[in-house]
Amino acid sequence: MIERSFKAGPGQVSQPEAQPQARARRKIPWATIALGLGVGVIVTATATWLLITKPWHYNPDPFTPAVAAGVKFPLYYLTSLPSGYRLDSKSVATPTVGVVVFDLKGPGGAKLYVSEEARSPTFDLGGFYQKFGHLQEIGVSDGAVAVGTLNNGQTEVGSRANNNTWILCNTTAKIPMSQLITMLKSITPNP
Repeated sequence: MIERSFKAGPGQVSQPEAQPQARARRKIPWATIALGLGVGVIVTATATWLLITKPWHYNPDPFTPAVAAGVKFPLYYLTSLPSGYRLDSKSVATPTVGVVVFDLKGPGGAKLYVSEEARSPTFDLGGFYQKFGHLQEIGVSDGAVAVGTLNNGQTEVGSRANNNTWILCNTTAKIPMSQLITMLKSITPNP
């Protein structure tokens, strides 16, 4: 501390100047600190969860203009994917004329394979669905969604058909059927 003094005039006694008072330290209650840390942890955890489960960084429409121009039926992209899955845009291919395929990559290297093709007016979808184990059929505005299993329950399958397009998916991963249904109900036409 620096002391200052002044010279006293006649009849005055020399006294040191008053020392500036130290600022009182404001104490923050532990409850406030704990609350702030708790909120910070919750916000960080929520943001991390959203970044992992919601693929904000990709355009959900995986079809290039060349792929879309190469087919004679409407293409659809999925706007709701199973938890932990993301579309592998590098997997979009046309292995044969009139068929477009792509993969959804999931946790632990799991894959969900998806194909789109023109719906054949002669193919018996109802007969195909009767081969599904644990069959669930849901009507939608332009057709139907069906999910179930094949190969003695080893393969999960999902299908959505309207008048023009048939979307078929399959996987050996264990995805809740409700998530497959939500995914197939969430289609949006390729512009």
